[in-house]
Amino acid sequence: MKEPLTNHFDVIIIGTGISGLYTAFHIDPSKSVLLIAKDSVVNCNTRKAKGGMAAALYEPDDPTSHLEDTLKAGGYLNSKKAVDVLTKEVIDRIYELADNGFVFDKNPSSGEYNMGLEGCHSHRRVLHSQGDRMGVAIFNFLYEQVKSLPNTTFLEHTELLDIIVEDNTLQGVKVHSSSLGETTLYCHSLAIASGGYSGIYKRNTSDKSFFGNVLTIAYKCGIGLTDLEFVQFHPTVFVKEGFETLLMSEAIRGEGAVLLNPQRKRFMDRYHPDAELASRDIVSQSMWKESLQCKSQDFYLDLQPIGKDKILRLFPEVYENCLLRHIDITKELVPVFPGAHYSMGGIYVDLFGRTNIHGIYAIGECSCNGTHGANRLASNSLIDSLVFGKRTADVINDQPSLDHTPKKQPPPSFYSSIESPFTIQQIQQLNWDCLGIMRNKEQLEKVMSLLRPFMQDPYWQTSSEKTTIDACQLSYLIAQSALLRQESRGAHYRTDFPEENPQYSHSFLLQKASDSCDPIVRKINYKEEK
Repeated sequence: MKEPLTNHFDVIIIGTGISGLYTAFHIDPSKSVLLIAKDSVVNCNTRKAKGGMAAALYEPDDPTSHLEDTLKAGGYLNSKKAVDVLTKEVIDRIYELADNGFVFDKNPSSGEYNMGLEGCHSHRRVLHSQGDRMGVAIFNFLYEQVKSLPNTTFLEHTELLDIIVEDNTLQGVKVHSSSLGETTLYCHSLAIASGGYSGIYKRNTSDKSFFGNVLTIAYKCGIGLTDLEFVQFHPTVFVKEGFETLLMSEAIRGEGAVLLNPQRKRFMDRYHPDAELASRDIVSQSMWKESLQCKSQDFYLDLQPIGKDKILRLFPEVYENCLLRHIDITKELVPVFPGAHYSMGGIYVDLFGRTNIHGIYAIGECSCNGTHGANRLASNSLIDSLVFGKRTADVINDQPSLDHTPKKQPPPSFYSSIESPFTIQQIQQLNWDCLGIMRNKEQLEKVMSLLRPFMQDPYWQTSSEKTTIDACQLSYLIAQSALLRQESRGAHYRTDFPEENPQYSHSFLLQKASDSCDPIVRKINYKEEK
């Protein structure tokens, strides 16, 4: 893989998952593009995706129905404008992928795309590729497309340290690379596509190298963060001592698999009329409540109602991965329990990925424009990256290629040697215990009390154990957001405020004060959009 021969670029993209790759794919060939990967390029959460892409391609389904399902799943906290854009423009993105050679699964008889059913969808509208290998398939396809572009370079094993901003305008970034050491890179457009922050929890479905620390860096330079309290816990994560967690796709329940409690009995119909096909927040919260009643977290997913032939055809990767974990899903129960999976909150952007700082954009799970509300609808994540990645690229393409030389050289890095008293594993455990599926004031205040010291200025300048300190700071901001929302809505459940409260039909935006590391809080009401 070729190394960059310059430190000046038109566009720098942080992240090499679907958001970063698809955005790069649409950048004008006249612009120089650098994609930065924290680990190797192939180490990204996109490859872990087992679900599909939701799109209303065939009658009687239509984008309006898709929109209504998205709003319902999101607790009606969504931006209706954003959802309208998503559900309409995804159709063009699907056909564009197909026209460029990406292969979606089709019905051999009709020639139409196979459309799967998932929780909270009112129609079969989920496209797949290679069965349950959509994540690997779309990553491999886009990576092959992008790495062949002459204007594009990749830089692996490189961590973002800082974003350089002057007069509310992007200048460049400071990074540490295994090949280049610490260096400054200049650009006129920065697209943050670094993924979410579910890895900040003990049990999660994220790649082990991602903790959402880029959001802390963005906050430090003055970018607003919103909806941080909304973290989706996927109900069916494979859990077995001695083995890595494994996401058991939502589509499995869509095809007929059922959940069993520790007594190996179905229970979801006692919590919701849609049973296993209720939205993810409802299923996860129901499992948590059931575990408290049963005094056990030994839950199971039974795939046998689907039938062996269909399992092998639709879920080959899950079948193979479970065999490696000594479970034959065609005849054995799969041990599952919820795990942190997707963050609805993130960097506050508009419908073209623009942040409040000129030249800085965010796409995909690290961003938030109100599309997902309080809880993401299944199979809306990959299409979020497609729709808003294309829109962001269009805006970047309209920007002139400016002189990359900053008005003044950034000062040399100054870092203190303050260390964190916590390990990343301790922070993950704290978040699982206190910022998990169910929270309350006492737990949230405990997190804030423990982590408050990390919001002081010296900790924003330290280089030692930076990932851990970033995680402490982000955890504090999540706890503050959760404390502000005195209700239960979507993925945010407060045991001390168990009901939805219409007074909280808005989002909270947290932005660093210019003279302090404490956040300034203001409200965003998507219902007032024109």
